[in-house]
Amino acid sequence: MDEDDDEDKKPVVCYYYGEAMTRPSPMNYRVSDIPGHLCNYVTLAFVTMNSETFEIESSMSAYLNNTGLYEEFTSIKKKYSHIKTLVSVGGWEYGHSVFSRMVSRTVSRRRFVKSAVRWMRHYGFDGLDISWQYPGTMVRGGSHSDKENFVLVMKELKSEFLKYDFMLSTTIPIDPMLLKTGFNVAALSRYVDWFNVFTHDLRGTWTGYTDVHSPLRKRCFDKGQYAALNAEDGLNRLVKMGAPKKKLMLGIPFYGRSYTLLDPRRHALAAPTRRDVHAVPGPYVMSDEILAYYEVCMDITMLSWRREYDEIGQCPYAYRGDQWVGYEDEESISAKVDFVLEQDYGGVMVFNIDMDDFNGVCGVKNPLLNSVCRKFNEGRLIDPRIG
Repeated sequence: MDEDDDEDKKPVVCYYYGEAMTRPSPMNYRVSDIPGHLCNYVTLAFVTMNSETFEIESSMSAYLNNTGLYEEFTSIKKKYSHIKTLVSVGGWEYGHSVFSRMVSRTVSRRRFVKSAVRWMRHYGFDGLDISWQYPGTMVRGGSHSDKENFVLVMKELKSEFLKYDFMLSTTIPIDPMLLKTGFNVAALSRYVDWFNVFTHDLRGTWTGYTDVHSPLRKRCFDKGQYAALNAEDGLNRLVKMGAPKKKLMLGIPFYGRSYTLLDPRRHALAAPTRRDVHAVPGPYVMSDEILAYYEVCMDITMLSWRREYDEIGQCPYAYRGDQWVGYEDEESISAKVDFVLEQDYGGVMVFNIDMDDFNGVCGVKNPLLNSVCRKFNEGRLIDPRIG
C-alpha cells in the first residue's frame, strides 16, 4: 500500500461485543455478521485479568466454555484480508482495582505483558486494546500512582509488541478530571498506535434531565461540569495535552441512552426525568439504560416514536409517552465524520457494531456503519499507524 496515496484517508476502528451472540434471535450477533468491508480494525470486547496472576483470561460467558470462539473471531481475516483484529482488556464492568495492582509492581506488569503476547500469538490477534475505566479513580479501586504506572505498563507493552509487530491502543475519556487524575496524554502518545476517544456516555440518567449522550458541541444549557463534555472541546483538550491529532479516533456510539420523563408533555432537551423509575428495556439488549440503534429505529418506524434533532449537539432524540432516548443516526454520524475530516483527526471508532441495524429491519443493513464509510475514503480503509 502506497503511503503517499493513503495520506488523506481515515481508518474506521470497530468494536464488537462478544456477548452480543447471546442476545435473543434474530439480534444474536455472530462473527459472521461483521461487515468486514466497512472496518479496517475490529476489536473484540472484552477479556479480563486474573486477580492473582495478572494474566489475561476469558470473562464473557459464551467464550468461557468455548475458547475456539477467539479463533473464529480472528479468522475473519481469511475473508477480509485487509482486516486486523484486536482484543480489549477491561471494560466498565471489570474490577479496576486489579488494573491498579497490576501496574504498581514490575513483576506483575511483566506477567501481564508476557500473558498478552502469549494470548495474541495463540489465538491470532494482531493487537491489544486497554480499556481501563479509569486509572486514578479512587471510588473504582484506583490509586494516586495509577497515572504514572499506566505509562510504565504501556511502555513495556510497546517494547515487547515491537518484536511481533503487534498494535497497541487504549480507550481515553475527555472528562477533564478523569484526564487529570489518570492520563499522562503526552507520555502515552509515545507508545499507543491510537487512542479510542470516549466521546459518548457523557450524559445519562444521573443528570436528572433528558439529553443526548454524545453531543458534538456545547449547547447553551450545558453548565458546570457538562460545559466541557462534548466531542469538539474534548478532542481539542487531548491535543493540548499532547496527543497527535492523527492518533485520535472519535468515538461514535451505536446505541442510545434512555430515560423516563417526569412529565410526558415536557419532552425537549433538558426536560426533567424520573430518578426513581428506569426506562422501559428494549426487547433484545434488555437494558433499562440503553437501547441499541436497531431498537430505536424499530420504535420510530413501528411504534410511532417522534424524532427531533439537536442542531448544535448534532444528535437526534426520540420520544413517545413518558419514554425518551438520545442516540445517533445517519444524519448525526455524517456531521461527526465531516467534523473529523474538517479538523483532520485520525479517524472514527465505533462502539459497538453489533448495535447497528445489521439485519436491516428498518431498511438497509448496517446503515450507521455505512454512513461512516460513505464519506471516509470512498469505502477504502487504511492502517491508522500510517501518517
